[in-house]
Amino acid sequence: RWAVVGGGSLAAAAVLHLIHPDFFRGPWISVDPQVNEVWLRHVRELQPTWPRVWSGTEVARLVSTLGAAVLVLPFMGWRALRSPSGPGRTARRAGWLLLGGTPLLFVVMTWAQLRWGLYVGALLAIGVVAILDRARMALERRAEEDASDGKDATGEKGPAEAALREIGEGPPGLPLPSRLLHMGLVVLLVPGFLLVGAGVGTAMEALGGEVEEAQAGDGHLADRAAGEEERCDLRSLAPFLRDLEPDANGPLTILTHLDRGPEILFRTPHRVLAGPYHRNREGILDIHRVFTSPDGPEVRRVLAARDVRLVLVCPEADEGFLGRGGERSIFWRLVEDGPPGWARPMTLPDSVGHGFLVYEVTEGLREGR
Repeated sequence: RWAVVGGGSLAAAAVLHLIHPDFFRGPWISVDPQVNEVWLRHVRELQPTWPRVWSGTEVARLVSTLGAAVLVLPFMGWRALRSPSGPGRTARRAGWLLLGGTPLLFVVMTWAQLRWGLYVGALLAIGVVAILDRARMALERRAEEDASDGKDATGEKGPAEAALREIGEGPPGLPLPSRLLHMGLVVLLVPGFLLVGAGVGTAMEALGGEVEEAQAGDGHLADRAAGEEERCDLRSLAPFLRDLEPDANGPLTILTHLDRGPEILFRTPHRVLAGPYHRNREGILDIHRVFTSPDGPEVRRVLAARDVRLVLVCPEADEGFLGRGGERSIFWRLVEDGPPGWARPMTLPDSVGHGFLVYEVTEGLREGR
């Protein structure tokens, strides 16, 4: 049987290789090397779960994402090895191996790329439930042993036991100490690793374990802080953008961080150069080229060719991707040193949250002058 399964799998793989030779080279084989260099390899969800920088945030993510595997995977292996003998033992053992092997596979995948963490969490939840069920069975057996002597865990006849039997609840209920123990296990296993991860991360930050972005090598691997997200809330800026009149060519084209592109398209009638989609090679490279280059003919050529009308930046959130061009780059001139002549600052209404800088591209540049 195993020979048939193995042979069939090899045959299917061979056919797939003939039809699509690049299939086994990975999902990013067709990505332009430049796109990978300037953007894709820095995307957080594509980074390994194992911390590149031992900061509180990274350790908290590691513990909360994979911590449950420390208990669940050994438990699944133990259940498979200790499956009771008798009819159906092989099927039961295979079932436990499947329940343990599948999350193990996703743990390895999540270790390599954080994006698989959602799946490993759902699969490990099955193991957590199995552990809790096993614990409850053990507590129930203990309660039944006590009940067989006519006493509950306190040494007295259990009124709860009689009440449960009268209403047809089957075996005697758990005594209060056992219930509390089971509740403690639920709290420990269900949100426990999230709490432990948060606690470890907070402790590391309090003790100075947070590494500065400059030491990390890739500053934008760090997640945006909650305060920065609140400062640059596009929902507050969207009404202002919607009120801007389109030009003769239709909706305005906005140059901004590509992560902001989809929300701008959703909340306004305007256009953007790109979103966080790796197949939009030219859009991604044009965004990176403009923001990371000093002002010059190439920057102006891109702006004119793309008919860019507005430039939108959030200094705190965009620095990682857009601020790698040095202090004379367009990004840093917009943020700190004063914008180039073709960028006119726009005054935002008080209703717009703090953090955004919006510039209008002057008419002369758009006409190629």
